[in-house]
Amino acid sequence: MGRGQWTDATQFECSGTDSDQDYCNPTEAEILVDEWPEDGCVNLAIKGGKIVGSKYDPENDGTYSKPMSEIELCDGQGESIYLAPAANGGWKSIDSTKTNGYLYDSSGQQIAHIDGNEYADPNI
Repeated sequence: MGRGQWTDATQFECSGTDSDQDYCNPTEAEILVDEWPEDGCVNLAIKGGKIVGSKYDPENDGTYSKPMSEIELCDGQGESIYLAPAANGGWKSIDSTKTNGYLYDSSGQQIAHIDGNEYADPNI
């Protein structure tokens, strides 16, 4: 039986006639994730306009289980930055003084430079 790779998070056995191919088309049951691999960081997502961590992520110690409207992170210099969901389905970030920030679309592309008022505006 061949072995296929669907994502970094799942591996599955290819079955039937596809097992002799260089690839296979897994069934829905074959691609369901039953284990989330450790990767050294907590994986966050924006769901329902809030930032949440997956309950399946082994690095999520519960700190990120409650949906949050904003989280504080640190940049490479140890300075605080704030991250919040944006109205466009992406997110927005701002510096520790909450004066200089950026707006990103849902694919992670930076689309605008924003100020503190825009960061605080739920319609942006």
